[in-house]
Amino acid sequence: MMSIIDELEVIRKRDPAGVLYPEKVVEFARDSTTELHSKFDWNDRTAADSYRLEQARSIIRVSVRVIDHDDEDVSVRAYVAINKDRHGYEDTRVVLTKPKKRHELIASILERFESTLENHQPLHELDGIRKAVESCRRGLSSSKSPSPKPKAPKGGGADATV
Repeated sequence: MMSIIDELEVIRKRDPAGVLYPEKVVEFARDSTTELHSKFDWNDRTAADSYRLEQARSIIRVSVRVIDHDDEDVSVRAYVAINKDRHGYEDTRVVLTKPKKRHELIASILERFESTLENHQPLHELDGIRKAVESCRRGLSSSKSPSPKPKAPKGGGADATV
């Protein structure tokens, strides 16, 4: 039996340009004898519910709010995910004003950067970014307590979902 990577390679190689498309992966995985088949939810009801949850996450992630930052209007995500265990999102304006939450948000952002950089190690063009992320991580780790309470962003502005 082929591994999942082997099956993905079969699908990719079938494409004239050598591109792997999610639609083709699903089509291939419909065959219950494939390794990929077990990685999908084939129950239409539960799969639909999962898809709706992913749609909700997407809507939350693309919703932006304009806030005042240092007397300048800036667009920020309206909600941010800090605690991966809860699978929830918090109001960015609130997170920015609470030192502990702000510290957790920065740590979460650095973790995503580190993961992305680790997955792309052969790209030495990113070495400068790696060093900057390491420096930020050291600075965050060395601060025993979160930085002083930042000034609260002013409400106002506009909200949007892209």
